[in-house]
Amino acid sequence: MGSAVVPERPGRAGAARESGAGAGSRPVPSNGLAPARPRRLRLGRAYPYLLVAPTCLFLVSVFLYPVLYSLYLSTRQMQLFEFATGGRFAGLANYLAAARDPLVWNALAQTALFVVGAVTIELTLGLGIALFLNQRLPGRRFLRAVALFPLMLTPVVLGITFRILFNYSYGIVNYALGRIGVEPVVWLASTPWAMIAVIATDAWNQTPFVTLLLLAGLQSIPEEYYEAARVDGAGAALRFLHVTLPLLAPVVFVAVFWRFVATFRVFDIVFVMTGGGPAESTETLSILVNKLAFSYGQLGYSATVAIVMVLFMASVAVVYYRASSGVRGTD
Repeated sequence: MGSAVVPERPGRAGAARESGAGAGSRPVPSNGLAPARPRRLRLGRAYPYLLVAPTCLFLVSVFLYPVLYSLYLSTRQMQLFEFATGGRFAGLANYLAAARDPLVWNALAQTALFVVGAVTIELTLGLGIALFLNQRLPGRRFLRAVALFPLMLTPVVLGITFRILFNYSYGIVNYALGRIGVEPVVWLASTPWAMIAVIATDAWNQTPFVTLLLLAGLQSIPEEYYEAARVDGAGAALRFLHVTLPLLAPVVFVAVFWRFVATFRVFDIVFVMTGGGPAESTETLSILVNKLAFSYGQLGYSATVAIVMVLFMASVAVVYYRASSGVRGTD
């Protein structure tokens, strides 16, 4: 009988090749050195911070630096021609002067009047239009697109357009009033009507934004709630009061909060239409800051009024946010 042939056992090199031939194995370099680690692993924990560093630098340059420089200016007695020298240190004198300045208090009152009037009109009209567009109407997509048209106009173009519309001599508003037997109104040069014209302009421009928010909120309400209310015998008014409004309250909070911040710092429309006149009847805080800085050349004092404006707006926003915590469903 012939002897059995015993196969030759592979050596260490052959075993390494066989064990490394499996799927997913990392190839061994021919030079015998370990592969280099990726750059991301070498950077370690600093890698995410390097990614957001450009954005942080941009935010610091366009937000933090102007705020800090405004705080610095608010403590200086500086005129426009003293910008190169930096003026002289004034401490809290500018803040004490702002607390006693009737122009500041008048601007604060006019700003509050503008905010209350504009936000109230925009919320009321926006809710009504949103309820209308939420119905199953023919061509509702087209109507929704048309309703957003005022948002496409820039504030400067809007202000020029409405300044022409409210013109005493050839404005279309006075023409329409004359057709129904009403005497023409000096809209932009009389004390009660100038603010009304500015508020109406802002409301026409920003009501579509409120409509868009409220319409999105209405579409998020489940239809089952309305069906349950109908089964219980609730009419349209009761469904609106007990179903729509409670579920829409968080969206209303967002709309009011957003529009409060935007209207409180309004500048473009007022500056183009009235410039703060007549007799400071439309002079908001933003208009006053611009006038103090570039008409009177009081850089330090204008920065003080701007800081006071921001602090007041932030205080009201915080109070409103905390007061509406129950509406938003948070503690």
